[in-house]
Amino acid sequence: MNVEPGDDVDLILNPYPGRLFKAKVDTVIPASGEGQFDPSGQIPLASKIGSQGLLAVKIRLLEEIPSVPLGAGGTVAIYTKQGKPVHVISKVAIRMKKWLLYVVPG
Repeated sequence: MNVEPGDDVDLILNPYPGRLFKAKVDTVIPASGEGQFDPSGQIPLASKIGSQGLLAVKIRLLEEIPSVPLGAGGTVAIYTKQGKPVHVISKVAIRMKKWLLYVVPG
């Protein structure tokens, strides 16, 4: 929500504990996978169908990162123009997680 191109991004990758990568939001892609349903014998109820407002975001890394193994996980924090006073909470949390990856790998 409120994500716009140019917003700052912090990224950590599970294969690289202790490393924090800087990036910027490049594009907010107006598409989501929320319209997908698993095959089943049940007819979806209209009252249960809805959107959580989640969209895909393309980020542009500001630094070169080593090769990333296929399927590697990570965590991203996007800092929007709204809520600047609480950005410090996300900044502390993502920095704590990058060090925790040494103890509890992804």
